[in-house]
Amino acid sequence: MTTADSLMPKDLMDLFSAQSGTTYVLWNLYALVALGIVGLVQKTESSPREIETEMILSFGFVCFGVANLLTILQAVRIQRAVIEAPRNLNLPLEHAAIPRSFTVFPPFGGIDFHLVLDVFVLLAIWLANLRR
Repeated sequence: MTTADSLMPKDLMDLFSAQSGTTYVLWNLYALVALGIVGLVQKTESSPREIETEMILSFGFVCFGVANLLTILQAVRIQRAVIEAPRNLNLPLEHAAIPRSFTVFPPFGGIDFHLVLDVFVLLAIWLANLRR
């Protein structure tokens, strides 16, 4: 029995659904962290911060942002592989009919949006101190 013989439409749907859930959780986590940092720097606007604090906050956010984006892109790659699996594995037509209805978050649109939000958060960190 080969992998293609044991692969069922339900398996494809379950894998796609799991990766979709992962993508949504990662975007929500990113939004919470980004809003939390922006809220923190705006709340502490009245008290002067040291440049080291801003550097540490910026570095931590960039590390988090890169890890988050790479994980999102991996989940999207898996989703695309699930959609293309029936064709690539020469599965019967009933297997191929299931993934056609699936949609995947566009990776390049996601990268652009993520980077714009990254820049916004970094600007919020650094510009909040300049306004004092």
